[in-house]
Amino acid sequence: MSTQAVVAPAAPPPTGEPVTLRARAGSFAIDCALLGAALLWAAFVGLTVGTSGELGWLALVWLVVVAPLYFALYHAYGTGATPGQRELGIAVRGAADARLSLRASLLRTYLAPLLFASAVRDRVTVSRVVRIDAPAAAPSTLLPTAAGLTEIFEPVTAGRALRRARRLVWSHRRELVRSVLAVYLGLVALAAVIAPLFIDDFSGASDAGSGQALIWTLVAIALFASGVYWKQAAVSAAVEAIRTGEPIGVREVLRRSARHVNGLTAALVLLVLLSALVELLPLGFVLLPYAVARCIFVIPAIVIEDLHVLAAFRRSIRLTRAHDWRRAGTLIVSAILTMIVLGLAGSICVGIVSAVWSPSNSIGYAYVVAAGLALASVPVSFALAVIGTTWTLYYYDLRRAESAG
Repeated sequence: MSTQAVVAPAAPPPTGEPVTLRARAGSFAIDCALLGAALLWAAFVGLTVGTSGELGWLALVWLVVVAPLYFALYHAYGTGATPGQRELGIAVRGAADARLSLRASLLRTYLAPLLFASAVRDRVTVSRVVRIDAPAAAPSTLLPTAAGLTEIFEPVTAGRALRRARRLVWSHRRELVRSVLAVYLGLVALAAVIAPLFIDDFSGASDAGSGQALIWTLVAIALFASGVYWKQAAVSAAVEAIRTGEPIGVREVLRRSARHVNGLTAALVLLVLLSALVELLPLGFVLLPYAVARCIFVIPAIVIEDLHVLAAFRRSIRLTRAHDWRRAGTLIVSAILTMIVLGLAGSICVGIVSAVWSPSNSIGYAYVVAAGLALASVPVSFALAVIGTTWTLYYYDLRRAESAG
């Protein structure tokens, strides 16, 4: 089985077919999850730099301005679909299947809470929600595994994925390790940029262990740890290009990964919500690795096969139907190794930078942490490239076994 490569699909035309309430509700739930995650992030920043009254204004502005603009701009430009609607293959159209004007889109958005019946709203705003045709597969999606790589991607037996991953990473260090490094350096740069939002004493001689510095450090560590999720997208894109023998650089790997940022973000929000729900169950700490293991292949399904979010979850759950608990055990071992690598590299490198530069205030301490994490990104990138490639090869093995069965 040769897994399909990813190509940029053209904007599909509408079919005019009616859209079910289930599809509308599903797309709205995904959009609300994305908006809610962004609001929580903004509120968290507000907790460190604002008052409770300012948080109330933030929530009001979000409901009255940000959320309506989110829907209105997506409906008026591009494909005429929000990220949630694109995931379920639907879009908003006006008369003669044309995109709505910005004025009509704003009217439709602000009338939505007043006109609960979607049919009435569509009639008043002369618009409708239609299904979009799936784009036709381009010839390049049928490319087979390149010569010389069959032993890695299509072995006779599916064992020793870690050994195959080490070989692949070592022979393609430029695409894999550098791509992971670029992801981590980007996250560290983001942490350095947002540091002033958490620490406002640029010139003061505040203690480096102040509450603001502690909160920022936790945020920086969380961003650094989130690289485990985002690097998998880059690894999946790079591995698929290597499989088909397509020579691409780090910039192209990141571009292909960024093309799926909406779907990846929606998947991350759903994974966080799922993890929170599982934790509330009796013995949730035991069931959580099992639940995550069932969803472990969502990222390669989105990046490699260009699946929508919900289809990617279905794909992952179907692929992991057999040997669920054994795969959960493998996931736990990988998570422990990942935490050890991140923890040791981060603490050692931050310690090295702290020994060289001893800041006298909190903002200086913030940049010490950022510099230490940037230094830690180098050893972390190689280790996580191997781990990420191993899970991607697992994905190919399971897809091949599914096709053969």
